Amino acid sequence: MKAVVQRVVMVMLVVASSTMLFVGCDSNSAPTDPVVERCLTAADLHLETGNWWIYETQEAQPLGAVQTFTDSMVVVSTIQLDGVQGHVLHIYRNGEIIDTLTMSTSTGQVLVRDDFFTTSLSVAACRPIGNRWYDIDHCPISGTETVRIDSVVGPSEELPSLGPDGEIVMSRIDRNVVYKALRPVSLQTTTMSIVEYHEMKLVSPDSAVFDPEVVGNSAQRSDDGRTLWWTREHVLRVESGKGIVYWMHTDLQDACTQSAYIRRTLLRTNVGS
Repeated sequence: MKAVVQRVVMVMLVVASSTMLFVGCDSNSAPTDPVVERCLTAADLHLETGNWWIYETQEAQPLGAVQTFTDSMVVVSTIQLDGVQGHVLHIYRNGEIIDTLTMSTSTGQVLVRDDFFTTSLSVAACRPIGNRWYDIDHCPISGTETVRIDSVVGPSEELPSLGPDGEIVMSRIDRNVVYKALRPVSLQTTTMSIVEYHEMKLVSPDSAVFDPEVVGNSAQRSDDGRTLWWTREHVLRVESGKGIVYWMHTDLQDACTQSAYIRRTLLRTNVGS
């Protein structure tokens, strides 16, 4: 009986010691916060009329020259388009409007119009073809994933092209664009990378080819000069309590702009002040 009691006491002491060791280690460890995935929300964007942001803007030309500007972006009004209330944002440089963006969060999603994907340097061939809203926020997601946002087939339209003797002829073209998003998610900052995949085909006349003066020289071109492909990437970083803190357009074999990239970094804002 005495031996049994001794064994029981030993077991209790071992359990107590283990418990103290576990508690001691836990109390000395730094607490681990759970990983919470965030989605882009209206609160992050701060699209209330009157809000403004000032950015340092760098524009890099294809040959490497970089120019630096100070641009501002202001939410100037609201607008009703296709049954959705949107916010109109103007981008100013030297007191003049150089770009207009239309965004919406009224449906609980983050929506943008075609002007989100164009810049002040866009050439004629790259004017918007969708005239619609795009949902650029896809939730819930896990980690990092690629999301097909939308695919747009533009109506046939006319564009100046080159005839067999170099003369200008009006040609009928077809265009389509596929938009895909790649977005890593973090606790404080939401970063989205949106890529456009463009294709433009000359339909008629059979002898015409694309004019570099109209569509640029950067796009990949078919051997017969009648099909173009190009891609563009837009990186948008939104920080809670500030709004858009970083915005970059990068041209990858791009016929749409005359610069290699346009990069805006936030200097100051009235949001949160």
